[in-house]
Amino acid sequence: MYNPNLPSCTLCTKNPADKSGSHIIPHFLIKSMVNENNSKGRDKEISHLIGGIAANTFFGRQVTPESIDEVLGRDLTDEELEHNINHYVKDNFLCTACEKRLSVLESYYAENESKITDYQDCQINQVNSGMALLFWASILWRISITNFGGLKLVPKEKDKLRRLLDLVLNEDIEQILQNIQKHRDLISIFNYVVLIDSADTDPTSFFVFINPFQRRPYSIVLNKHVLFFYFKKSHFHQLEQDFFGYEKLINSHYLNPTDSTEIVCKIPLTISEKAKTELLAFKSSKMISQLQIQLNNAFRQNFPEIPHNILFEITSEIITEYIMGETIGQRYSANRFNAIIMDVFLKHIGQNQ
Repeated sequence: MYNPNLPSCTLCTKNPADKSGSHIIPHFLIKSMVNENNSKGRDKEISHLIGGIAANTFFGRQVTPESIDEVLGRDLTDEELEHNINHYVKDNFLCTACEKRLSVLESYYAENESKITDYQDCQINQVNSGMALLFWASILWRISITNFGGLKLVPKEKDKLRRLLDLVLNEDIEQILQNIQKHRDLISIFNYVVLIDSADTDPTSFFVFINPFQRRPYSIVLNKHVLFFYFKKSHFHQLEQDFFGYEKLINSHYLNPTDSTEIVCKIPLTISEKAKTELLAFKSSKMISQLQIQLNNAFRQNFPEIPHNILFEITSEIITEYIMGETIGQRYSANRFNAIIMDVFLKHIGQNQ
């Protein structure tokens, strides 16, 4: 039934955005990272969205109570159940028809992508190069249109991707392939490099990470994949931006799209481990800076400035909690942080009496 209160679809801009639960990032790309015990299917996700100094944890509908207790150390509260929202999906930004067009593209890529275990240093992925570019472009566009991770394409770039996707995508694979040939000149404007991490390590050591300030190229970590996306080929020849060492693998021989199939570069284990360590250090540094800013701002509402020794002690206690907390839910819990802050303040108040 038509709902006049719905916004317009952000892809076709014509139909009402009536689709709920649209994936910003295709589930198959992050399944090994979020699914409980690396299980198959959906509704078994356990994911943590770290923003500011705390995290929101999402549990899929089929996650067992035992697993929830393992993560949180307790059951979900009624409030948490009410606000249990998947970080990687969003309602009402696509219409049903455009959701279908994107799902056809995703299914094609998922079915034709080489298995990670098959990758050598450089792999020819048996995916049509035009289809592959549309696939990665669609993810970058969805991340931007939903402001996921704070990334926003500049309006001109966002509109370029939207018009390309709307022009070429279809509910029929053969029609998409025909449209790719017809509009090859539009597709060839864009370039990208995609890397893959084939390390068989703990799924919790993988991330989705977006730096919204890196634009030439746009640089994104998507679980085991790392994407560098260029809106102009000339950007490829500019000075490289530091991206935790992943950028050292960028090579003109790995630049997509090609005339036939997709090229994917394997991330060596040494670079993978170093990059993850640097990424965690970067994220931790940001969280600590935000924590100290929030503490100072809260303290100044009643006092001139938070004493340095108290700020240092609170920061140290929370860093210890990040590392040593009994469960992931405890480590990144806003309630736990508030308790630490109160304990430190009360201790110092008691010492001064």
